[in-house]
Amino acid sequence: MKALFIYSKPKKGFSGQAAATELIVEGLSDRGYSRIKLLTPALDRTASKISLLVYLFYLLSLTKCFLSAGFLRFFNLAAIHVTLGQTPVAMLRDGICLFLSTLGRRPSSFVCVVALNGSLFSEWHHGCLEARLFRWIIKRCNYVTCLGAKHKEILVELGIPRSKVVIVPNVSEYSGANAEFVQTKHELGDKVIRILFLSSLIDTKGFPEYLEAIHGLSPPEGFKIHATLCGPITITPYSERFKSFDEAQQWVNKKISLINGSPSVHLERMEQAKGIEKQALYEKAHIFVLPSRYKVEAQPLVVIEAMAFGCAVVTSTVGELPSTVDDKSAIILEDPNTLNVTQAIATLCDDHELRAKIALGGLSRFTRDFNRERYLERWEHLMFKRQILD
Repeated sequence: MKALFIYSKPKKGFSGQAAATELIVEGLSDRGYSRIKLLTPALDRTASKISLLVYLFYLLSLTKCFLSAGFLRFFNLAAIHVTLGQTPVAMLRDGICLFLSTLGRRPSSFVCVVALNGSLFSEWHHGCLEARLFRWIIKRCNYVTCLGAKHKEILVELGIPRSKVVIVPNVSEYSGANAEFVQTKHELGDKVIRILFLSSLIDTKGFPEYLEAIHGLSPPEGFKIHATLCGPITITPYSERFKSFDEAQQWVNKKISLINGSPSVHLERMEQAKGIEKQALYEKAHIFVLPSRYKVEAQPLVVIEAMAFGCAVVTSTVGELPSTVDDKSAIILEDPNTLNVTQAIATLCDDHELRAKIALGGLSRFTRDFNRERYLERWEHLMFKRQILD
């Protein structure tokens, strides 16, 4: 049986929704299912400026994508999976691709699933343009998936039939560590506490608060701190502190210079990390920090990955984070301001037993709730057997 996957993958930076889709693509391929990928174009939001030439190239790429979608309607497909963007432009782009690839097909001959990874829809109201466009797309589908119970209720309020909404939590590409590894890691044999922030550097995801917290930290006596800031600077409509790439870059560089003036605290800047390189960051890190205020935060893969490798997590209550972590697996901040982030990191630096306890709690939660085989089983039943698994 063959499935078509329609999704957007940026050329630069990290996309949680693209990563989640590719886990499904690879996992179902390993289980013997054939797949076709239709990659929809995305604008590069990590660039300092977006020129007219960039927009023209985007339009040409979009035209090519629509032609490919129209050609795919002649393929024999058992399932179509659409990772839906949630801006009006992205929904129109993905909706047209879905329409063209299903034109002339009998609805009973295939299963269509729309997957939602962000939570921009949480800001819509029932009668707005976005909600109407969204309902038009969902009418052509059997199911729409979301990441947690809070998101499911929002979708029902927007007019999506409850029977169509299926909760499928995110999952990590990694198998994770074991308890013995985590306990050994947190013994800090080399007297260095390693702290990690890994995400797209959108200011509302909390990287300024992270850097300010690192700048204000003093390690316990006899210890040093090695912090890492990993991810591309990204300006979005949900950025608040910085209005341009250059402004954010200058601020980051200045803050790193101040931090690295300390003899006991060092900060390393990385533009990105993938695969084994990213895994190594998690394996070394004792504390993972994502103090997000991002309005359309969903269920960040990076938090799940950090739990998989026994990092003590500091995060917030936005999106589906409350369904991802609890007080046994993270320090959860209602208000992730600089002072609270600093205090949370300092507490974990000073209290070895608490840090190890939270790290082991996160590993246990990862193993129980974010099992990759269970995740793939859910998608296999949904797409090829038309069954919903709890």
